[in-house]
Amino acid sequence: MESTVTKTRDQQTNQGRTDFIYCCGAITEVLKFGPVHLNHKHKVLFLVIPGNPGIVGFYKTFMQTLHAAFGYRHPVWAVSHAGHCDPPDSMYMVDDASFIEEGDIFGINGQIEHKLAFLRKHVPTETSLVLL
Repeated sequence: MESTVTKTRDQQTNQGRTDFIYCCGAITEVLKFGPVHLNHKHKVLFLVIPGNPGIVGFYKTFMQTLHAAFGYRHPVWAVSHAGHCDPPDSMYMVDDASFIEEGDIFGINGQIEHKLAFLRKHVPTETSLVLL
């Protein structure tokens, strides 16, 4: 089961918006430029999946540039690896320890499942993905 709690650190759109959610039971940082929620009107999403370590802040300048290069028409998001972020004080690294124990969320296969779960929950099926 996927639990989601959103906390926002920065509301300024030109600086991006950082949300912290639980995905597959693990804390996840999502950096967003453009719309913070997608719907059927959003035809394209540029999604950055970071290397290891999976810290999204490293890509902030690149994401700002990409968002501007396309005239701010398409959202540009980055999703961290499970547990590869510093959560707000009100959140823990894991939401449900029993869920974490059942799978290998922090291993390579778990990180792949983590991204798939994020896509299923937060990106409409009719939105085309440009993976970076």
